[in-house]
Amino acid sequence: MNIYCNTAIALFTGAIYASRLATAQTGRFVRVQVTATDWDAGNNGRVEYSIPGSWEVTFHVDQRGVVSAQDSVDRERHSLFRFPVMAVDGGVPPRTGSTLVVITVADVDDEKPRFIGGGDGDDGRYRFNVTEEQPAETTVGYVSAEDRDGLPQNNAFVYAFDGGSASTNEFTIDPHSGLIVTRRPLDREVSQCPRRRSHVLREHW
Repeated sequence: MNIYCNTAIALFTGAIYASRLATAQTGRFVRVQVTATDWDAGNNGRVEYSIPGSWEVTFHVDQRGVVSAQDSVDRERHSLFRFPVMAVDGGVPPRTGSTLVVITVADVDDEKPRFIGGGDGDDGRYRFNVTEEQPAETTVGYVSAEDRDGLPQNNAFVYAFDGGSASTNEFTIDPHSGLIVTRRPLDREVSQCPRRRSHVLREHW
């Protein structure tokens, strides 16, 4: 009869495993390989991996030690995840080793821009007043937009009016600053200053 003593604890090859995960990556996307070894013989040296607590809702580890995302993550809510991975041997009583997994969530361009600072409850609507018969390039006002993406290249916009309207003959908008100016003197009796809608387009880098 062979009697095996459970004297060793499963040891991971790294104290910390680090990786990056893009916001939109889903479907158990493989990110980290962890490895633990237990030098005991028989079942005492057999290792099973697990992620404790609520972390297993977001991340999964299989019995090869492959850590993956269970679902998509949102960088605007969580930019960094730090959680333990456990390695439990088959001894009686079992002994447990652990390591730390650190996953940085990379920013992607997934947030829709919105206009800000326009008043009216800050719902993206602006109201400007212009005196008639002022010269061309009279300042009307500025529009401004933002989104929650983190990186500068995901926060650069191009401003533009909706196309296909005659009122673009009366106003122009700077594509980068959002400054709106007149194209020509305005006559209140002729121009009723119809409402214009500004669009924000992504800047191409």
